[in-house]
Amino acid sequence: MAAPEPPPLSHAHHTAPPHIRAIHKTYQKLPVPALAHDRHILDLAAAAADTPARQWHAPHLKLVGYVPGLQIIPSLLPPRTQRTLLSALLHKHLSNPEHATNLHPHYTLPYPSSPSSSDIKTASSLPKTTTPQAAITNLYSPGDTLAPHRDVSEASRAPLVSVSVGCDAVFVIGLDPATDSPPVPSSPDSPDSSAPPPRNPDADASAEAGERVLVLRVHSGDVVVMGGASRWAWHSVPRVVAGSCPGYVAGWPGAGMGEWAGWMGGKRVNLNVRQMWD
Repeated sequence: MAAPEPPPLSHAHHTAPPHIRAIHKTYQKLPVPALAHDRHILDLAAAAADTPARQWHAPHLKLVGYVPGLQIIPSLLPPRTQRTLLSALLHKHLSNPEHATNLHPHYTLPYPSSPSSSDIKTASSLPKTTTPQAAITNLYSPGDTLAPHRDVSEASRAPLVSVSVGCDAVFVIGLDPATDSPPVPSSPDSPDSSAPPPRNPDADASAEAGERVLVLRVHSGDVVVMGGASRWAWHSVPRVVAGSCPGYVAGWPGAGMGEWAGWMGGKRVNLNVRQMWD
């Protein structure tokens, strides 16, 4: 599914629609224990569990009915690849002074030897939907958020590819029905797939018929591909979930790193790969 024409570059400074902001604030404030029981959060890692969230989402899993073009690939990166990716990013690429970071002005970071080229190649095995021409690495701690926004600065309609490593996060993505909500195809096996998903009551005040918003819990190793109409969708990260980092990542970078040993246990690293030009 090809993405529609991009919004004007000036839209990069626009404020998100009220219903997106309301949902973002709801999950920013929701107590962590309540996240596991919120039926509006799609958690693909709980696929085998008979949970209220799973029961509600089961007939709605054709995600094209929410945000057309959005793809979610759970657990694409195995544990070893996730650790290799961390080493490639934080010990090699981001330590290169040619790559701008906001860490080096504040910290003196020790770096071990660089990972092998074969390991870096393994860590780069991502969906071939996009020619990687730029990437942004975001480092989160519990309490950090990413405000609702759209990525409209690229002169390409190729999908964005987002990779998560470390702690779980709540990811909100949706369209503005006033400007960019396309028609939703009906499906015989999900007759109500054209209906918008229900909201947390606290987020209902500004919701209108036709608004399509997906609230997703992303885990370490998950990949989200924003193509089609979702390429220009509003999205945000209202919550990074403390205590959710899997053990195989929490121990990175391992022994011999002094105060940085176990640093990933309270972090989320998001690698956002994008194509700048067609």
